[in-house]
Amino acid sequence: RPRKRYRRRAGHRQYYTRLRVDKIVS
Repeated sequence: RPRKRYRRRAGHRQYYTRLRVDKIVS
């Protein structure tokens, strides 16, 4: 998954938090 894209996005904070939760849930 392109992590750079999420970081580049303006709402990278929300995406990052969601990705982190997804990783923990997985």
